Parts: sequence; structure tokens; C-alpha cells
Amino acid sequence: SKDKDEFFEKIKHYMTLAKTSLETKRRVVENNLKNGLMPYTKRYLGTFKNHFSTIGLCGMNEACMNLLKKDITSPEGKQLTIDTLKFMREKVREFQQETGSLYNLEATPAESTAYRFAKLDKKMYPDIYTSGTPEMPYLTNSTQLPVGYTDDVVLALEHPERCPAAVHWRDHNSTRSWGRG
Repeated sequence: SKDKDEFFEKIKHYMTLAKTSLETKRRVVENNLKNGLMPYTKRYLGTFKNHFSTIGLCGMNEACMNLLKKDITSPEGKQLTIDTLKFMREKVREFQQETGSLYNLEATPAESTAYRFAKLDKKMYPDIYTSGTPEMPYLTNSTQLPVGYTDDVVLALEHPERCPAAVHWRDHNSTRSWGRG
């Protein structure tokens, strides 16, 4: 992205794609449950109405590096991260109101996706910043500190408290939301 406005427009676009995909998956699974294709699941769960569609982010540190030329630990990086999480939390709330389905925003452990996304990013944008090496690029999980940033366990554990990585909000009895911030 060339600026923050474009950055947030892209997030909105990809979150909307995620919502569409998650709603399609929910319809297919609920239809399969209704039509007897998942009898043990139906007996055990009965419904998927109490299950959340989860949206998360991957590579916030790299997003900071590419947009700001500063990492997530800088004051500017921290502020961009907080703004991004607030923006995403609001979109998730909108999706929940729009669809009637339960949604949550979580710090997602990207695992192999972090590598896959970095490879795709490098293919589409050869000059983009990724962590790792040119041969083995990756994106940092969620809003975590860059790998190797600190050996101080306390600092690493306090980072999510200063920069809320997991913005959970769940109300199993309604579509109301709650959360930090």
C-alpha cells in the first residue's frame, strides 16, 4: 500500500472476502448437517449457530515495515497495529450484525500460512519486506514481536498487553459484542 487509506481499503477488501468464504462454508456445513450427512455431529452439537467464524491477521510486523519503514515495536508501528486491530474489530462487528452469525477477531497462529503468504507476496511484489531469508521468507504470526527481537521473556509476554494481539469478543447468547478498547 502506498498510504494508510489504501492499506485499510485492502484490509476491508480481504476481510469481506473472508466473510463471504466463511458464510458459504457455514451454509454448506449447516446444509450437510440438516441433510443427515453428519449424524454424529448433529447428535453431539445439534447446530453450528453457536460456533464462531474467526478472522485474524498475519504479518503485522511486516505490514509496519512495508508501510512505515519501522517495525511493530516502534511507537508508529504500535499505533498502526492498534489502529488496524480497532478497524478489524469494527468490521467483524459489522459482519456479525449483517449476517447474524457469530464472528471473532483473534491472534491467529499462521504456522505454514506465514511461509505461503510470504512466498506469494514476494512473487507478486518482489521488493516487499518479509522476515526470514530470500530462500525462506515468512510473515510474523499475528502481532507478535519480530523473531529474535528480544531474549527477555517478560518483555515478549508483555508485548500483547501493550499492543492487544487478541481482540476477542464473544457473547454466546446474542449478537452483541464486547471486548477491549
